[in-house]
Amino acid sequence: GSSTAVAGGLVGTNDGGLANSFSDSAVTVDTNVTSGTSAGLGGVVGINNGNVQYVDSLGVTNGGATGSSNIGGIIGTNNGNMYSGYNESIVSGNDKVGGIIGENKSGKTVSNVVNATSVTGATKGNDISEYVGGLVGVNSGSVTNGRNNGTITGNEYVGGLVGNNASKNSVLTNLVNDSSAAITGERYVGGIAVMPLL
Repeated sequence: GSSTAVAGGLVGTNDGGLANSFSDSAVTVDTNVTSGTSAGLGGVVGINNGNVQYVDSLGVTNGGATGSSNIGGIIGTNNGNMYSGYNESIVSGNDKVGGIIGENKSGKTVSNVVNATSVTGATKGNDISEYVGGLVGVNSGSVTNGRNNGTITGNEYVGGLVGNNASKNSVLTNLVNDSSAAITGERYVGGIAVMPLL
C-alpha cells in the first residue's frame, strides 16, 4: 500500500493562510494504506504549515481501521497555528486522532476550538488504538480555550480533550469537557488529558 496519505476537505497541505471557510466533504484514507502509516488527514486541512482561522468542518473525516494516524476533524497534522475552529465531522482513525487536530507539533498554538461530535480510535488486526482526544490526539504545543461535547473512544491514551499531552512544555489552558461526553478506553484514560511519564 501507500507509504503516506495526506488529504483535506479543502487543502491537502497549507503553507499560507486559510480563513473564513468550511468543508462538508467526506475525507477518507485509501483502504490500501499500510498499518503504521503517518497520515495527515483533516476535515479541512491535511497538514498545516501556515495559519488557519475561522473554519468549520461538517462532513466525515475517516481514517477508519486502516492503521492510519494523524487524523483530525479540522487538521491532521498542525505545524503552524490555528485560531477559531468548530468540528461537526465524525472522526475516526487508528492513532493520533482528535476532534480538531490529530497531532499538534512542538511550539504550535491552537485556540478557541469546539468539537461537537464523536471521535473514535479504530483498531486494525492486532494494532490497538492510541492517543485519542476530543480536541487533539497528541499535543506538544499549546491548546487554549477549547470545549469537547462528543463521545471519545479508544484503547490507550484516551482523553476527553487531549489523548497525550506529550511533554513538560505542552500547555493546556481553559479547557472544558462536557459532563455528558462519555470517554471510553482500556489504559491511560483521563477526563481532560493523559500525561506522559516524565
